[in-house]
Amino acid sequence: MVYLTLGEGYSGVYKSQVIDVCIHLRNEFDKDIKLVSIISLRNFFQERRKIKKEIEHAVILPMMPQFLGWLLNLPLLLLFFLFSKRYSVICRNVKATNLCLIIKKIGLLSKVCYDGRGAIKAEREEYLDNNGLKYHEFELNAVQKSDFRIAVSNQLVEYWKQEFNYTGSAHLVIPCTLGLSFTSSLLNEEKNIKVRKKLGFNKKDIVLVYAGSLAGWQSFNLIKDFLNYVLQKNSNVKVLLMSKRDENVNRILNMFPKDVVCTWVNHREVPDYLAACDYGLLLREDSVTNRVAAPTKFAEYLSAGLSVIISNTVVDYAELVEKENLGIVVDNYNLKKIIIDKVSYKEKINRANFSKKYFSKKSSLNIGKYKELLRALESDL
Repeated sequence: MVYLTLGEGYSGVYKSQVIDVCIHLRNEFDKDIKLVSIISLRNFFQERRKIKKEIEHAVILPMMPQFLGWLLNLPLLLLFFLFSKRYSVICRNVKATNLCLIIKKIGLLSKVCYDGRGAIKAEREEYLDNNGLKYHEFELNAVQKSDFRIAVSNQLVEYWKQEFNYTGSAHLVIPCTLGLSFTSSLLNEEKNIKVRKKLGFNKKDIVLVYAGSLAGWQSFNLIKDFLNYVLQKNSNVKVLLMSKRDENVNRILNMFPKDVVCTWVNHREVPDYLAACDYGLLLREDSVTNRVAAPTKFAEYLSAGLSVIISNTVVDYAELVEKENLGIVVDNYNLKKIIIDKVSYKEKINRANFSKKYFSKKSSLNIGKYKELLRALESDL
C-alpha cells in the first residue's frame, strides 16, 4: 500500500498527519505501507532529508513546477508504479488523486482512496486564489471516482453530497489524530508552572493560547475583536500567541502590550507550552471552509489539558465541545455572553483523557477505523 502526497513539504502537520500515520499503520497492523512524497524542486534536498530522517524508507520524488502543469508529474509516477507491485494508494491531495485515477485506468493500481482534508473548491474561492472552478473538476473526480474516501468531519461528507452529488457509503470519518509527540502525558504541574513563569504569567492568571498562523481562514479580525472584549473585561486574563511575527500579530501586540506574549518554538516543544495554559482559542468565521474543518490544533489543545473556546461555525467540533463539556462554544455575533473561569487541574486531566480516547491513533475507536480502512483497500486484491 502507498500513501501519496503531492506538493507538501515537511512540517509539524505533515509529520503528525502523514508520517506518523504511515508509521502507525506499519507498526500497529504490520502493513507494508510506503510513503511516496512528490515535493517541490525548491529546497528539494533539504526537505528530502527531513522526511527521510523521520521515515527512512520513504520515496521522495521531484515535483514539476506548477506553471508547467500538474499532469507533467504523471510520467515519473507512472515509472514508479510500473516497476512496483499493484498497490492500493491513499492520496492526500485532489491532484494526486486525479493522477492515480489515470494510473488505475491504465491498470497499474488496484484501488484509489481519496484522503479528503477539507472543501478544496470552497477553500480556493473563499481564501486562496478565487480559482475554485479550476479545482471543481479535480475535487469532483476525487469524490465521485475514487474507490474509497476518508473525510476529516461529518460536515465534509455532507459537503460532498451537496456539492458533488455523492450518494455512496464507501467512506470513513477519521479525525485529524494526534502526532506521536502528543501521546505522552503532558500534565506535570511543576513543569507547567515553570513554563508559565518563563512566559511571565503567574499562577492566578487565566492564560488563553492561540497556536498557528493568523492568515486567511484563521479569522484575524474575529480573534482581535474577541481579545478586545475579553481583555477589557478580565484583568487576570492573559494571552499567549504561538505564532511567527507578522503584521497581524504585531497589531495585537501593539493593542495589548501588557497582556499578550508572542513566542515561536520548535514543534516538539509545542506540547509543553500548551500545557502551561488554560484555554485554547479556535475562533473561525462562518464559511464553507470552516464549517467542514477538523483543525489539528483542536486535538492538540485537548491533549494538553486545555478547555477549548471554539466558534459554532466549526460544526463537528463545536457540537463535540457542547456534548462532552470540553470548553466554551462561541457565537461570533454575540461575544458578551462569554464567561471565562479558571480551569481546575481535574478538568485538565479530564480533557487530556478525552483526547486520548478520541484522537489518539492507538485508541480503540481509531484502531477500529484504521482496520476498516485497511479492509476496504485490501478486499478483492
